[in-house]
Amino acid sequence: MLSLLNVIRSVIFNFLFFVWTAFVILCSPFLAMAPSSVPICKSLRLWSHVSMYISRWIMGIHTEIRGLDTIPKDSPAIIVAKHQSNFDAVLAWQLRNRLTAFAKKELFRVPLLGVIFNKIGVIRVDRGSGKSFEEMQQVASFLKETNNMIIVFPEATRVPPGTRRKLKSGAYFLYKEYDIPVFPIATNSGQFWRKGFWHSSGKVIYEVGNCLPKGLEKKEFMAAIHQRMVLRSDTLMREQGLDLPPYDAQPFYNKKK
Repeated sequence: MLSLLNVIRSVIFNFLFFVWTAFVILCSPFLAMAPSSVPICKSLRLWSHVSMYISRWIMGIHTEIRGLDTIPKDSPAIIVAKHQSNFDAVLAWQLRNRLTAFAKKELFRVPLLGVIFNKIGVIRVDRGSGKSFEEMQQVASFLKETNNMIIVFPEATRVPPGTRRKLKSGAYFLYKEYDIPVFPIATNSGQFWRKGFWHSSGKVIYEVGNCLPKGLEKKEFMAAIHQRMVLRSDTLMREQGLDLPPYDAQPFYNKKK
């Protein structure tokens, strides 16, 4: 149950965060006129820094980012990250000056948001097109040509602490066929920056794991993701005082993907 202090903090924090986010989005058409994506990426980095500042000093959410030096700065990489909260998007822009992601095609129709997505090279996902193989080939080519980094959420949506969702294995194709290094990220972000309006103070840890070894078979790859992303996130949440039930250590994922 939230304390009165956290209720007051949440109201002030959400107001400031959404006003700041709206301001950045409104500036995006002007930044998108630049010949490169550098200005808009810098604006997103600034959005991340200011959002973290607001979350710390208004909401009382302190952040620790671990293993940042693990990620290469100038070569293609895949981040497979635990997704619990909107804070994950904020924290992702602390990893590198440029990154991209997957997004449903419907999001590209949102005014101004589509401008940002197109400029930074977000990959449009059409789940009903039946062209996932061709889309993955295009993603791999884009990452290789630009030395960019893509963040993938194998759970495909925000998953609150204490719940489970089947993992999708799309990142395995890029790992196996194109030899792009994969780095898992564990977090307890949803423990304090919750899915919804009300948040609470505490310490969010965003932990980058070591690169997965090469040559893993699909089952081994998914087991490693489950261990280093899902179960490691459970450990981080327990470290911050959340009482979680024990879970089976075996990975479960969508084997059709």
